[in-house]
Amino acid sequence: MTVISVWTTACANRKRVGSDNSPIVLRHDVNGVNLGFLFQYETIRIFLSMPRPRSQASRAAILTAAQALLSEKGFSALTIEGVAARAKAGKATIYRWWPDRASLAADALLTATFQPIPVPDTGSAREDFRRHMQLLSAAMRRDFGQQLLVALACTQENRDLTAAFRNSLWKTLRLALAPAIHRAAAACQIRPNVYAEVLFDLLYGPVILRFLTAPETLTPDYVDALCETVMTGILPA
Repeated sequence: MTVISVWTTACANRKRVGSDNSPIVLRHDVNGVNLGFLFQYETIRIFLSMPRPRSQASRAAILTAAQALLSEKGFSALTIEGVAARAKAGKATIYRWWPDRASLAADALLTATFQPIPVPDTGSAREDFRRHMQLLSAAMRRDFGQQLLVALACTQENRDLTAAFRNSLWKTLRLALAPAIHRAAAACQIRPNVYAEVLFDLLYGPVILRFLTAPETLTPDYVDALCETVMTGILPA
């Protein structure tokens, strides 16, 4: 069962998604590994609303317009009407992808600062996680880290924007790591009682904490030691 087949199942059952953001009732484990965080309503909604190839250009234009307006006027002056006019797009098109201006601004800031970090597929869960975390920590030590700090500072002027940016960042990171967790579960390379959301926090949490509090200690050796410690706890007996 692949990640795509999981999403296909979710799409086929999308009418069962609760309007209150409650988890949908679907098979959410693979070989006993709980992948429930993939099936929260908001994550499914984002997946289902991903633009088709022909609309990628329109979505990119909207994000570019929002980035420009944020840079020129700040979030307080950002309006959906202004973005639509700058991007030459309809307001309905914008609302199809973003429910409000805070969500749009958060995605615009994230797109400007963050490029998804790939998760290698080496056939070894231990190596896949290690290489991914090394790539992420290296990016945080370079431009991405500084841009992320600037983006976080920009979001402080509005509580809704702060929350939307954090949610957008976490969802992007989760969706990047999800295929590797799924592969590891399907190949029985991690214990069957592992909860995927906890694994996500164990890997990302210390790296982000170090970056924010003591970036000079976010070294390759530290990341290797972190991954080894986490993997030791989740490998099959």
